[in-house]
Amino acid sequence: MKKLFFLAILVYFSPALFSQPSDAAIKKDLTNETTIDIKFTKSTGTRQWNASLGNWEYVRGVHIRRRTAEYPGLVVKVVGDAVYQSMGGSTYSYKKFRIISNDWEGVPRPTEAEIKKFIATDWKKFYGFSYNKIINIISGPSLNKEKEFTWSKPTNALFYMTIQADILGDNLAVETIEQDYEIRFFRDDIKGPWTSFLGGSVKDKKVLSTRTATAQEYKKLEKQTLVFTVAEEAGRKELESVPNITIPDFASAKEMADFFHEILLNGDPGLLKLAMLKTSSRFLLAEGVKHS
Repeated sequence: MKKLFFLAILVYFSPALFSQPSDAAIKKDLTNETTIDIKFTKSTGTRQWNASLGNWEYVRGVHIRRRTAEYPGLVVKVVGDAVYQSMGGSTYSYKKFRIISNDWEGVPRPTEAEIKKFIATDWKKFYGFSYNKIINIISGPSLNKEKEFTWSKPTNALFYMTIQADILGDNLAVETIEQDYEIRFFRDDIKGPWTSFLGGSVKDKKVLSTRTATAQEYKKLEKQTLVFTVAEEAGRKELESVPNITIPDFASAKEMADFFHEILLNGDPGLLKLAMLKTSSRFLLAEGVKHS
């Protein structure tokens, strides 16, 4: 009896005993007036159980090249699955085409150099939450060429950038990691420049090594994260780009107050900001010397 039972199960699940849609039938179901050609990703499809519907499905992966009315002259390659629902017995009925990704023929991808230049305009947006955790960039960000560019349309590109870095983890952990960031570039016109991007979403994080820091060391490392170091670098560049101003050695708080009051009355906002930056940087330097 056991042998008969297992034989029945084997027969029931055998691909040869259910009538899968033919290649010609699938192509017919997916073809419309925009279709150029259809290719299958594999020689056969997959029979799988849809728990939400309580029914069997037959899924076949395809690449479809289509013309689009929105972008005349361009061809979109749509990667996805043709999905069929079991109608009972060995009969299947076409249900839907499930899109996985798009690619556009004739639309140039941004080069790695262009990508790096653009993301450097806003590192906080690129790194997202990691901006407050990364203490040292070992390598990257670099374009992950093993993951394809995907496009929802020619003005919206999605790709992945990879970094290796030392990062602050939980419970005083200091990790060396490798991880990808999912990045989206946007523009208004397919021939125009990229105008904005979204980042911050971490994908495929790998912890290469980890160690536990002391509470004192961890607190010190928190002051070395990108949120601090990038701001310091931006402040330094800002100081270098504006006219010079001499900050006197103040003998008292009143002298400092009179100095800034004079600038406020007779100077301009830029000069006041510069004076405040230089004064604060002097105090920070003195504090650092005192504690070194």
